[in-house]
Amino acid sequence: MRNSGMNVLISLASCFCRRATAITNSSVVLEWNASQDNVGVSGYEVRNGTWLLDTVRDTRYQVSGLSSNTTYSFSVIALDAAGNRSDGSVIWVTTSAESN
Repeated sequence: MRNSGMNVLISLASCFCRRATAITNSSVVLEWNASQDNVGVSGYEVRNGTWLLDTVRDTRYQVSGLSSNTTYSFSVIALDAAGNRSDGSVIWVTTSAESN
């Protein structure tokens, strides 16, 4: 958890409860529980490894354009209105093999 001043962002690692659903050979839907913060959560960074995919306000994100039968490391980082960032919480997902 990174903290500036007196604003404290609750780490996603303690309340994240992440899920990967609708896994296909080229996409996955990531879902997580909302984080809480004393100044308000402003959004979430969704990452594939170190690559920033998007910053969203929702607690659900569909990742597409993936390769089949490949393992990916996704993480979500909560952001608050004061500029604080939570630690990332990682979920490993393997896409399904292409069907013939």
